[in-house]
Amino acid sequence: MKPTVRASDTVDDLTFPSLFKLYGWRELVFTPKFFISLLLAACVKYFYLCPLAKETKPDNFINVAQYIGNTGAQICGTLLGIVIAGLAIITALAAGKLLNILLKDNILHQLLFPFWLCAILWGITLGSCMLLYPATTLYSVYSLTWACFGVIFFFVYSTMATIGLVGNSIQIALLAAEYDPNQSSDN
Repeated sequence: MKPTVRASDTVDDLTFPSLFKLYGWRELVFTPKFFISLLLAACVKYFYLCPLAKETKPDNFINVAQYIGNTGAQICGTLLGIVIAGLAIITALAAGKLLNILLKDNILHQLLFPFWLCAILWGITLGSCMLLYPATTLYSVYSLTWACFGVIFFFVYSTMATIGLVGNSIQIALLAAEYDPNQSSDN
């Protein structure tokens, strides 16, 4: 028997720390998108960034790192806004009777965690892109290759997590269509 969910408990349970306790590290690390992101970032580092750092002047590599930071920050900020807008659309779709059903069966928890995760990942990626530019004046080229590796990893991981939100959006849209109060029961 599922426990009854009270409104006050539900609001507290929908924060990222509460949902993270529920899902844990397995939803972050032990997924194909994590390993694919790690592999792609490692390939870019070892087959592009390291040779570039060795074969060109340090100033050229610093320009590349600054470009990655500047362009990445703009892209990350835009995608963070898109994830937040997507969450607003999903919330509007789930309003009313459907929201009560989602809360009662704890389905909302399962659907909101990926949105929280994407928002956090894009925030981390945005922050790392913003820190990459000043890091070019403080750290060696070798350290910058690792910093670029981190930015690329988080960027790919965030992108893959955002693509995964499409499935959640479709799931909520289907639930909204199923529980539409305006739908006639003659069908």
